[in-house]
Amino acid sequence: MKITCDVEVSGNDVWLEGPVWVEGNIEFTGNSAINIDPSLGEKSVAIIADKQSDRESSSRIQISNNLEFNGSGEDSSYILLISQNNSAENGGGTDAIKLQNNAEGDLLLYAGHGSITIDNNTDLTEVTAYRIHIQNNATVRYESGLADLVFSTGPSGGYSLKSLEEIQ
Repeated sequence: MKITCDVEVSGNDVWLEGPVWVEGNIEFTGNSAINIDPSLGEKSVAIIADKQSDRESSSRIQISNNLEFNGSGEDSSYILLISQNNSAENGGGTDAIKLQNNAEGDLLLYAGHGSITIDNNTDLTEVTAYRIHIQNNATVRYESGLADLVFSTGPSGGYSLKSLEEIQ
C-alpha cells in the first residue's frame, strides 16, 4: 500500500496485511498496537517512511507512549520500520526515527542514512542506523540467527564502530 501524505496512528490497533510506503512522516502514539495479520505466517512486514523529494526534514518516524508491535505469532515474524531520512549523514540534527516511552515487541528499526534515538523503557529486537542514541533504560537485543538487514552473512557479519561516548 502506498500512502501519499503523513500518517498518524493514535489509540488504535492496526492490522498489517502487507508492506506500507508512506510518502511523508509516520507517527505512532498513545496506547496503540501494530500487528501483522496471522494469515501471513512467518513473514515480516515493512513500513517505510520515504518522501523522495525531502529526505532531509521529512521521511521521519516518531513512536511514543505505550506502543506494542506484534508479529503474526510466529517466532520469525517482525515489523520492520524503515526511515529514508538522511539528515544525520548530511550533518543535520533531525532524528530519522525517535522512539520513547514504553515501546516493545517484534520490532526492527532501520535508518541507514539517519539517526535513531531510543529512550525511556523500550525493548527492541534489532536497530541498525547511521547513528544510534540509546538512553534511559532502553534495551536492544540482537538475536542470534536473526537474518540481518545489512550484513549479507547474517549475525556473523561485521561492523565498524567510529566512536562511542557517554552523554549525560
